[in-house]
Amino acid sequence: MGDNKVRPTHVAANGQEVPDNLRFKIDSMDWDIEHRGVGARTYMIRPKDESSRAVANLKNCRCTVHRDPNGIAQHINTGQPVVAGKKVTVTVSVQAHLVVEAEVGTVYPGNLRAEGTHFMDRAALTVAGRR
Repeated sequence: MGDNKVRPTHVAANGQEVPDNLRFKIDSMDWDIEHRGVGARTYMIRPKDESSRAVANLKNCRCTVHRDPNGIAQHINTGQPVVAGKKVTVTVSVQAHLVVEAEVGTVYPGNLRAEGTHFMDRAALTVAGRR
């Protein structure tokens, strides 16, 4: 919200960019560490995410999220397809923040999971399908 009521832990989250399937992180509040066992960081899918097991960090939260519909997909590059009989081979590459974690998924502390998105597999299938 950008005013003087914002907690320092939430100010630090301002501007974080993470792929949609991953969690952003903020410093945990002392109460959450002591009573909820969340550890030094709280990992959230979105503001007020109860799956994070935080309580103090969620109370009176006014944060918002902006979603980029193109996300990592805008950084995917495909080479020219190589056709050999019935087989099509395509090179797919991407350079973007947290792309490996987003592609294959990851596990956060507390066994919080993020499933993989497999953007690159889908990109290769799309290119191959055009042939």
